[in-house]
Amino acid sequence: MCLVVTQTLAAALAPEFRHNAIRAAIKADLGVILLIAAADLARKRTPGAEDLGLRALAVLSLTGSCVALIGWGDFAGIGFFERIVEIFQPHRFWLMDRVRLHSTMEYPNTAGSFLAACLLASLSLVACRYSPLARRSMTWIWAISAALQASALTFTHSRGATGSAILGLALATWLGRGFALKTPWKWAAVACFAMLAAAISYQIFLRYTGPHTQGASQEHRAARFGLAADEETMHLSPGSKYRKTIRVRNDSPFLWTREEFGIGYRWIDLENGEAVGLREVAAIFQETLSPGRWTEFEVWLRTPPRAGEFLLIWFVIRRFPELRELENSFSPAIICSLHPSGEKQPHALSDKGQYYLKLIREERRRLMLLDVPDRWDLWHAALKMFLSRPLLGAGPDNFRLLKWKYMKAQKGDETILANSLYLEYLANSGIAGLASLLWLFVEFAKCLGQKLRLAEESRDRGVAFFGVAFFAAFLTHGLVDYFLKFTPAFLLFWLMMGVLCCREEGNDLELRTT
Repeated sequence: MCLVVTQTLAAALAPEFRHNAIRAAIKADLGVILLIAAADLARKRTPGAEDLGLRALAVLSLTGSCVALIGWGDFAGIGFFERIVEIFQPHRFWLMDRVRLHSTMEYPNTAGSFLAACLLASLSLVACRYSPLARRSMTWIWAISAALQASALTFTHSRGATGSAILGLALATWLGRGFALKTPWKWAAVACFAMLAAAISYQIFLRYTGPHTQGASQEHRAARFGLAADEETMHLSPGSKYRKTIRVRNDSPFLWTREEFGIGYRWIDLENGEAVGLREVAAIFQETLSPGRWTEFEVWLRTPPRAGEFLLIWFVIRRFPELRELENSFSPAIICSLHPSGEKQPHALSDKGQYYLKLIREERRRLMLLDVPDRWDLWHAALKMFLSRPLLGAGPDNFRLLKWKYMKAQKGDETILANSLYLEYLANSGIAGLASLLWLFVEFAKCLGQKLRLAEESRDRGVAFFGVAFFAAFLTHGLVDYFLKFTPAFLLFWLMMGVLCCREEGNDLELRTT
């Protein structure tokens, strides 16, 4: 019960966002309850019935095939599959100019983690023998499922998920070499090894030979905007004048000379699509801006005279020989709701406004115009947060809300986590929380080791094979990502570990609840 106690104490003593920490602690405690319930159910076997563990692997394999098919259908542009994907996540994720597959998951990395587990389940059913689920006709179904899942996994472009699947598969293959089927298992394993190795090599090649910001597409913008010019929505009064601070970076290959360049903006009426003409902002460049450099402006923004919803677009202007917009220097639009009450009483956006907001957010994600911290920044912030409260941390799930205090970046996306299972626990629950988690992992490893040793003389070969592969992949992927916050990964981990580490009647396997 150590994990439950430490999560509860960390939430109760959280210095900030205590309600959020309590909700996260309740979810963690629920995971332990699911673990115990799954273990209790798995140990109750009926004579002649197929083992619950093997049935769970079969369900996981078929579910992974459905997820992969939906992802491929979305990639192919089939409307039915696109609508299914939009239910779970309407946004696209990009790696340079390539769309990342996320299917029915919220993020590509979550999809990668889930597909890796499904792939290992399919291969475990291929490797298992002396089971009704592993007869020859079914073996081909699991092999085809494995191929489908491995191909979908590669297109999530998740290096962590792909690498962890390779490691888990290699470890399970080595430890289970004495009881795996020879011919079908050999071909399935070699094919998946080759596919995953090629995938991770390609992903590493993209990472170190392309741009370092994921999400940048081949579409090039000559300018990047920040501060007030980087907002998604604004609530203003019609016919009013506002003083705003904006930043702009020269992403073109040319100098922007002083007095010749400046900032312009245009209003577009959402109701009729009419554009209000180019307006020159009072602040003109007072110094030459070289490529790659930022500058900051205090500018005056005048709103249209009538109420309604408008798009506000910023761009760089060139004054000579005539006033005109610099090509491809525009920012993503800002949805502006103009109402007499202005900022005092913000009004909800119309359906059309919500639709345009969705398109704008997708454009921002694709171009990565928001400052997104990389893993090193997140890991450093997690360590700093741990050092500020080393015993019980800042509270479960509070890293995402408090990380900006420990980073140079401005406050931004609150959904970004520590990108490491261990550092997330260390920052949120302190050394006590991490120690209880690692203790639980040690007990899991002992149970799986015992199950593997007994596998050659029992019907648990497929389950033991999957347990080693899945647990090794989970621990490895946890080094560079954190996914227990997301419901599919959360349910998959706790339920499967309960099934895998259950106490069985008739032998000495036992789940030690820590």
